[in-house]
Amino acid sequence: MHRFHRWLTMLALVLLAGCDGDDHDYPGYQGPPAGTYANLQVINTSFDAPPMDVLLDGAPLVQHLDYGQGTAELSIPPGSHTVIIQIETPGAPTTVSTTTLSAAANMDYVLAVEGLVGSAQPPALTTFVLPHQLAQVPPRSAQIQVLNTTVNATISVYVTAPGADISTSTPLGAAPLMGAVGPTDVAAGASEITITESAGSSSTVVYDSGPITLQGGTDLVLPVLQTTPPPPPYGTAGAVPAPPLLMTAVDALGNVRSLPAATGGTALRVVNNSSSLAALTVTATSSANATLPIATALAYGTATAYINPPLGTYDFVLASASNPSDALASQNIALISGAFGTLYSFGPSPQIFPFITHDDVRRYSTQARVRFIQGSPSASVIDVYLTPSGAGIAGATPVYSALPFLSDTGFVSYAAGAYELTVTGVGSKTPIIGPVALTATNGGLYTAVASDAPTGGAPLGLIELDDF
Repeated sequence: MHRFHRWLTMLALVLLAGCDGDDHDYPGYQGPPAGTYANLQVINTSFDAPPMDVLLDGAPLVQHLDYGQGTAELSIPPGSHTVIIQIETPGAPTTVSTTTLSAAANMDYVLAVEGLVGSAQPPALTTFVLPHQLAQVPPRSAQIQVLNTTVNATISVYVTAPGADISTSTPLGAAPLMGAVGPTDVAAGASEITITESAGSSSTVVYDSGPITLQGGTDLVLPVLQTTPPPPPYGTAGAVPAPPLLMTAVDALGNVRSLPAATGGTALRVVNNSSSLAALTVTATSSANATLPIATALAYGTATAYINPPLGTYDFVLASASNPSDALASQNIALISGAFGTLYSFGPSPQIFPFITHDDVRRYSTQARVRFIQGSPSASVIDVYLTPSGAGIAGATPVYSALPFLSDTGFVSYAAGAYELTVTGVGSKTPIIGPVALTATNGGLYTAVASDAPTGGAPLGLIELDDF
């Protein structure tokens, strides 16, 4: 039996630490003298937008600012500045926002990009400037600012000791959609952040961080974010529930920590890409020795739906459906709130092995997202083409050259349109897969997995997943 240790993980207990900017308590840090500068920090909370580029007065400030991320607190001179937000669209960036910022000395400005790029749904994308006075954060405190970017109601924010009863606690503050709570100094150390849609005993909890540790002297911006359910269909071992909210913590150096909700959904699917293995059986045994059937007689070249087992750490065992008691491979996987992934069975039977991918399934309203996985052991190294329908590959350049076995390109953005996907040997123009038609739409997700013939070797094919 082959055992591989690749973990699908997200943080459950997070240490929010790091070296922050000049308005914080960091020994030895020498910043500009008082009265000569302001700070600017940009936070991307636009759920349907691709990564962003930020320009300050026409010059690049930061590139590829993804959802939930933020820049460092960057020192800028007092005066009038123009902040331009561009989204990374195929071909060239597209400007979506231009903001004039009148910066005063000794002020800290958080510029939050909120709302949706897609015109079909409100609220529209906009920017909010949240100013506050520069101030040193005491070493036994943390300064936090919570942004309500997604809850269409007034939220109340509680920062308590872990496990405290919020019905008897005083909220830190309240904020409507597109509003903010803080910045406010709170005690450093063991903490729990809880968000409700109203205060007091009738409150409905919409987010709970579980136990975390707030590091003294840090200044954190905490946007409340949406998460994305994986593409349907969903399986019968527990339908994927409504996705939980997520929070990220952005410090003054632009470091980002993910704070998934302590409870919520997870999602995993299984793909049988092991040639000569006509059908695959997968079971998962938890640390409490509870065994769940994940896949029964999963045919070669097919995938399960996404399923939603209870959270926890499992030993996933892969076996032939014809002999399920004979384990061919196993894989430890930690199923964490908000984490979505795929477990692949690769290699010819009986020398199969598991392979895990993290499924980043957020949809961009302005473009399609395509991922290619080289899952054909007989092809070894390949070139991959994605060309306009009918154009052929004779004069085309591969989008991926010399892609080795077990490569995962991740999701890459393309303009909506009709395409053909073709795979060749390295340096060759002779197709070994395709051309396969792909009609890509804005907001679409498409995963293509190269595979051998059911008995191994040629002819090669594709396992088409997600929105294919």
